[in-house]
Amino acid sequence: MPTDPRKSKNTEPGANTSAPAVFPPAADATPRALMTVAALADIPEEDIWLAKQKSKRTRRAYKLDVQHFMRTLNIHSYDELRQVDHRAVIAWERIMREIDGAAPSTVRRRLAALSSLFKHLVRHDHAEKNPVSEVERPAINREEGTTLAFSKGQARKLLDTPADDSIEGLRDRAILSGGLQVGLRRAEIAGLKAGDLHQNRGFDSLRVVRKGGRHEALAINPQTAQRIRAYFEIAGHRPISTGRCSVPFAATARTSRHGAP
Repeated sequence: MPTDPRKSKNTEPGANTSAPAVFPPAADATPRALMTVAALADIPEEDIWLAKQKSKRTRRAYKLDVQHFMRTLNIHSYDELRQVDHRAVIAWERIMREIDGAAPSTVRRRLAALSSLFKHLVRHDHAEKNPVSEVERPAINREEGTTLAFSKGQARKLLDTPADDSIEGLRDRAILSGGLQVGLRRAEIAGLKAGDLHQNRGFDSLRVVRKGGRHEALAINPQTAQRIRAYFEIAGHRPISTGRCSVPFAATARTSRHGAP
């Protein structure tokens, strides 16, 4: 399709001082503290699309997925990217499925990321149509999960594996108990702070930042709460008495700025 010269400014990797988000930043790229309206106008629309995603994890995943498409199809610039049609997307989908052996969920996620980008480009008149809309996505089973469940005996064995006579062991017992009981993702566990343990209407609960940045307060059973408090006591975390402290949940320093046990 014809390219508007104004809209294709700085669409080559490294063309501006604010390195494109999809391409790796230049080694000498320095962040700009202030952005003028004129400078913002020079940012490629692909980077605007990436920047508008609210979650850091989503931005990272979308960036990797678009990079995968460009790398697989040997696309080196945003101008080239904007010219692709359904044939390129079909070829990419087939390579992922038949050659790379990617899982259907992975293929669907990558296609969804590319589709999101092109929807944005079409909406802002940088592309004529979304080439992903014409490509059939692989089916997945939404009724049954693929993650194997633990039996009661396996769960108990796992929970009791860490030693209960060391700070690291108590930490791991608390993390495993919370993860198994509440079903937390790794990133959700890593993001926990000591102050996220709190009382909600008389019940022990954890404040959790879930996928998409959604905040929830999840009730935990007494056994999980006891394990967390046993770890906090030896680690020196005092979330209940000092308010919502920001010490990372997994921090094992015996003494912190919130006081010694």
